[in-house]
Amino acid sequence: KEINERMEAERSLREKTAHLSAIFESSTHLIWAVNENFELTSFNQNFYRIVKNHYGIRVRIGVRIDDLLLGDEKKDYINYWYPRYAEVFAGRKLEFEKEDAFEGKVYRKVFINPVYNNENIITEISCIANDITESKIYEQKLLSQSGKLSAIFDSSHHYIWTIDKQGR
Repeated sequence: KEINERMEAERSLREKTAHLSAIFESSTHLIWAVNENFELTSFNQNFYRIVKNHYGIRVRIGVRIDDLLLGDEKKDYINYWYPRYAEVFAGRKLEFEKEDAFEGKVYRKVFINPVYNNENIITEISCIANDITESKIYEQKLLSQSGKLSAIFDSSHHYIWTIDKQGR
C-alpha cells in the first residue's frame, strides 16, 4: 500500500511538473531566475532566444550572463541589472519598463520578485518581462496627437469653446 501511495504521489508530481513546464515554455514572456550570485537558476526558451539574438551568447544554468559578455556590453549589463537584482535580494519587489533596440525598438514591462525558502530567506529572484511595444507606440501616438491639437488650439486667434448637453 505504501509503495502504491508513493508511486501515485510521484506520478502526480511528474504530471504537475510537466504541466507547469509546458506553461513556462509556451509563454511569450521572458522568464528567468537568478541566485544571490546572479547566476541563472532557470529560464524559458523565449528568454534564451532573445539573449542569444541580442548578445550572441548561449546562456545556461549556473552561469552569470555578464561572464559571457565582453567590453561595453558587459559593463552595461552589470550597471543596469545588478543594482536591480540587489534591490530585490534586499526584499523589494520591482516593476519597471525597459527599452531595447536590438530587434527594432522593443519595450518590455519587467517584474522582479524575491523567492523565499521555507525559512523566509530570499534564495533567488524571479524575473518576468512582457512585450508592451504595441501599447507603448499607441501611447506615444496619442501623446503626439494631443500635443498637436493643443498647439493648434493655443496658437489660434479664433475663439474656441465646447458646450455640454445642458448648454454649459
